[in-house]
Amino acid sequence: MIKFNHTGHKKIWDWLSKNPDKTKYDWEGWKHNGGQYEVSENFCFACEYDCENNDGDDNCDCCPLVWPDDVKCDDMKDGTAAFSLYEEWVIEPDLQFKSKLAAQIRDLPVRDGVECG
Repeated sequence: MIKFNHTGHKKIWDWLSKNPDKTKYDWEGWKHNGGQYEVSENFCFACEYDCENNDGDDNCDCCPLVWPDDVKCDDMKDGTAAFSLYEEWVIEPDLQFKSKLAAQIRDLPVRDGVECG
């Protein structure tokens, strides 16, 4: 089992909270942008952890983060048209609110038993 790069997760989402007009691809931490990190799955350290630990399933069962209402990235809230916190961030046009959503993602707790590196 690999360790979750919680430091990288915090860094990218902190940067996105301060640069709400940018995307995950634009983050200065990726090597292609002059940073120190190799690009991870979906430009997301949590997705990278999930992909390395879930035996090839695409259901995010190994996501290291605790999402509000257990609605992960690309999930919809059951029985509603409401989006996940991540999807809200993706589609949010108001940059000030988008910044707040990025900060919420930055501060998501890590699931019990997940080893961080």
